[in-house]
Amino acid sequence: MSIDDQARNRWSRLSRFLDAHLSHRGYIEDAWGELVEAAPGPECGSLERWDDIGRALELRIGLDLGQRPEPWPLLTYLPPERYSELLAAAGFEPRHADGLPSSGTSDPVLLDWRAATRPQSPDDRVEHRALATCLDLMEVERQAHKRPRRAVDQRRSWFAVITEDGSLGGDPEARDALGKAWAQYVEQGRAAFQALGDHVLVAPELAGGFGIADFVVGHTLVDVKLTRKPKPPVDRWLRQLLGYLLLDWDNALRLETLAVYAGWQGRMLTCSVDQLLEAASSGPTPSLTSLRDKFRSVLRNDFDSFTTWKHRQPHSR
Repeated sequence: MSIDDQARNRWSRLSRFLDAHLSHRGYIEDAWGELVEAAPGPECGSLERWDDIGRALELRIGLDLGQRPEPWPLLTYLPPERYSELLAAAGFEPRHADGLPSSGTSDPVLLDWRAATRPQSPDDRVEHRALATCLDLMEVERQAHKRPRRAVDQRRSWFAVITEDGSLGGDPEARDALGKAWAQYVEQGRAAFQALGDHVLVAPELAGGFGIADFVVGHTLVDVKLTRKPKPPVDRWLRQLLGYLLLDWDNALRLETLAVYAGWQGRMLTCSVDQLLEAASSGPTPSLTSLRDKFRSVLRNDFDSFTTWKHRQPHSR
């Protein structure tokens, strides 16, 4: 069970662990809930695949923040022309390696794309097509996680088959919703992300890939969420962030702050790790190292099963 799944389940190992060790975290949930409820966001029709639209927003934000196109395995499901089109719309340009002759390749997946500009207009026709492509990629996102070593030609073939008779990017309501969330990001969210720091990690893996977070910006772990609910599920959001924090067993990311970007409202919700540990514990403030060690012991069977599955995945040739 992934950290996301465990955060959704009130009786999972993660949830029970947090209830035992950080049982007074409700003050953060209340504060975050008030901020989200105070900014309801734009009007939008009823949508069935709201979670996928949220993940498409996360993908587009990652392309806006990162210096390289990530997550690369998911992007490589795109046909060559759509891959180039999406990266160009996001402000990337291919680089040529100094000191080496041109490889002569025409496949954009093999080129070294780097961020060059940050497009500003949320109403641009090119951007609208880029957002539709991000929505289309949600059709294969689960396959990208389940088959991480699938060859690029196999990925493109699967993308073509699964989108042949229609896709999320072809849904006018989904495109409208994502466009409105993207406009919120350009107008408010981008500055909030930039205020967190310059160094950005997109889709950082934790505990060897047992958990995959959305972003680390500076020393802040950020998860992107999209909700229009009158009572946003901030308790689940915080459980997921804490799960990722605890999975950073060796403190490789040196996290100091947890944050949720509420994309529909354009609000960045933050909390200091030190303040959380002090206020949320029922007794003396626990050290983050001790909590990570205890959590690792609790998850040992789940982690061992994941490691076994990962090593059994076939390598692409």
